[in-house]
Amino acid sequence: ECENLILENNLKHKLNFIILRPPVVIGNGMKGNINLISKFLKLRIPLPIKFINSNRNYISVDNLSLIINKCISSDKLNNYTYTLNDGYKYSLSEIVLNISSSIGVPVIIFNNIIYYNIIFLLSKLLKINDKIFKSFYIDCSKDLSKINVSLKDDLQETLYNSFKDK
Repeated sequence: ECENLILENNLKHKLNFIILRPPVVIGNGMKGNINLISKFLKLRIPLPIKFINSNRNYISVDNLSLIINKCISSDKLNNYTYTLNDGYKYSLSEIVLNISSSIGVPVIIFNNIIYYNIIFLLSKLLKINDKIFKSFYIDCSKDLSKINVSLKDDLQETLYNSFKDK
């Protein structure tokens, strides 16, 4: 709804616009699932990552800053909506292992399907099932190529820097 208002208003008044749709942004001060996973790891709660086949995409604060700077400095990018990410697809297992490495806590992985089913049912009851088990990946390659900026795969570095002072 907000995007529609921007489009209508800017087209009506012949103003340029750029709409950026980033996924979860990772960096200092981030909240949400990344912090939730780090809390589970710190509490040594076994995680069912062996049984979860979901993929996610993220964007680091640094990469988002590069994109914003590119959009500001190029008139060729005006009047378009860009869906963004770092250009990489991460499995939930990769994310958990990267967080584990960043906070210096080993992952406790269980191979018990019964425990997995209990976690699955609890997550349904708590209405967080989609946050844990669903894939959140969008192919943004066309938009990223249009922006023409070099992004780096810095998930591990960004997570490390985000958790090092905690």
